[in-house]
Amino acid sequence: MAKTAIFIGAGASKPFGFPLTNELLPKIREHIDNNQLFNGFDNSRQDRENLKNMLNQLIPGWNSVEPEHLPLITDILSIVDYSLLVSTSPLRSKEGHNLSEFRTLLEKAVFEILECPYDNNIGPIPPSLVKMSDWVHDLATTDGNSTGIISTNYDISIETELFKRYGKSDVPRQFDFGFAWRDPGKDQIHPRPTPADMCLYKLHGSMNWLRCDLCEHVYINLGGSIAHQGFEPTVTDFNTCDCNHSRLRPVLVAPSMVRDIRDINLLETWKHALELLRTADEWIIIGYSMPSEDIAIRSLFIRARQGRKTEPQIRVVQKGNDPAMRARYRVYFPECEFHADGLEGFLTGDLNVIWGATQKS
Repeated sequence: MAKTAIFIGAGASKPFGFPLTNELLPKIREHIDNNQLFNGFDNSRQDRENLKNMLNQLIPGWNSVEPEHLPLITDILSIVDYSLLVSTSPLRSKEGHNLSEFRTLLEKAVFEILECPYDNNIGPIPPSLVKMSDWVHDLATTDGNSTGIISTNYDISIETELFKRYGKSDVPRQFDFGFAWRDPGKDQIHPRPTPADMCLYKLHGSMNWLRCDLCEHVYINLGGSIAHQGFEPTVTDFNTCDCNHSRLRPVLVAPSMVRDIRDINLLETWKHALELLRTADEWIIIGYSMPSEDIAIRSLFIRARQGRKTEPQIRVVQKGNDPAMRARYRVYFPECEFHADGLEGFLTGDLNVIWGATQKS
């Protein structure tokens, strides 16, 4: 029996049309300048102007520098989060509650940029997404194999395709999301299936999740994104929990250096992700550069490796041969195997070799 843990970072979703971290802030500026940001929401114009004014204060060169010279969204969120943590403000004449508003508007903008960039009614699903979903499904359903996905991404591209292959009605008894979850279509809590055909552990939240602050349950919508409901200014049936609390909130651990994960559902997800890595025969890490500031993920890998009796087979899939990224991996995993053609190259070439080795394990 072969057990595979597939760890995916932002680089894994790039071929599907989703932006990398360094592309988020330029896209937010573009959508602000084109008056596209927050369209469809009440108070869209006012929210857009507020966010623009706050970004202009925090980044005086907001309008003048080239897009590639803008700071990372990580830097902006980290400054805001640090200021909220130590009760200071980086914005002149802005009170604390407005800084919280700034934080909410940044989250809302990130979610909007990360909405599914393709539509079945407009164009075809990217071939690489179809191929990856087929591979994961085949890997999970082969007799004797066990497969799980650990993701740092918010987008729902891969799970949407996997749900189609399994059938949405069967997902509650086949998928382990790491915690019991509420069904938005009915007053029902789905427990974690044991055993599960597929583990899907999203460490930083998801576009199709909403959380209740009262009962602490998370809704998971198998049909698409629902995060926008958490930003609606008015209370509706769509952002009210079965326990009668409202409003439901998006679940997003934003890309900030000041991260404090306390949600019990995410903490449980991290624990199960650790166990998956600890017990898997092989790790396939796709599109994750292991940045030095990402201490929590690095700790997850280290603890999973320390808790094993034997070493896992580790394969790292990246686009290009970045020496710094390779060095970071080599420090912790000296024997890891690199595949430098990116996800698309991996799916068309190296995948056949890996798939054959997995079947023989």
